[in-house]
Amino acid sequence: MKTTAYLSILCTAVAGCSTPTKPHIYDDLNSIEGIRDSFVRSAKENGLTLPFVPSIREWTRPSLISWRKEAKAVALPRWEELSSDARNLVTTMAGNTTEPRRLFDLLFRWFLVPHELTHAFQDEVGAPKSPAQSERFANDVAVAFHSQQPGAESRLAELERILTSSRERLPKPLHDADFDSRYQSPDLASYAACQVGFILSSLEKRHSLNFAELMKQLPLSVGPATDRYYLISKSLRLRMQPLYRYPRVPTRILPSVRKPLKEIALPPSPR
Repeated sequence: MKTTAYLSILCTAVAGCSTPTKPHIYDDLNSIEGIRDSFVRSAKENGLTLPFVPSIREWTRPSLISWRKEAKAVALPRWEELSSDARNLVTTMAGNTTEPRRLFDLLFRWFLVPHELTHAFQDEVGAPKSPAQSERFANDVAVAFHSQQPGAESRLAELERILTSSRERLPKPLHDADFDSRYQSPDLASYAACQVGFILSSLEKRHSLNFAELMKQLPLSVGPATDRYYLISKSLRLRMQPLYRYPRVPTRILPSVRKPLKEIALPPSPR
């Protein structure tokens, strides 16, 4: 027993004998794909499907995590591949509240995965939202989705605590109009400040957010073309444009919505 105790003390003092570090929570891509599968399944249960299965790709980009419409994929950053600017930003955000890598995992390889998948649905239905509105909505959906997962509340609370602290070390958030105007080419720190504000706003109301109700706010269900869908002619789509104000009007519509469309007083076709 004494020998064991002495060895324990010796190992504590000698570098290399310390307790192994805890594995990072989402090093495993399969775990993140599990989030994707659960989100897609939950959306389907609420009447929303995509005509493809969005992929999860480790693809480190300047914007960190993002939905890549052309690749039909969520682009996930890898900690080891971050630029010095991105790593410094995460370190600044973490401050003394947590390890930078912990914040990176919580934010970019957990919380924001359903956020980006929400953008996939928004792209398919042409949701008529400004960039700021779109980001706020995606965060609401992400919070509502995570809130219904077992054991997620402690992580949401941890993320809220870290981001509340990080807000003090970031630039002042832009107003929504300024955020919208700079959305295509944002400064990384300014974008982070806005996104942190959006996320905290969603986290603060997480106990009142409902995933099913939020998904109903997407204009129409989308899915592969089948006999259950009716195609809308190009002429009709053009005439619907002023009514719906979509960036692009969905080309498929459920039969249940078809009848009310006949009763709409359509404006004259554009010449």
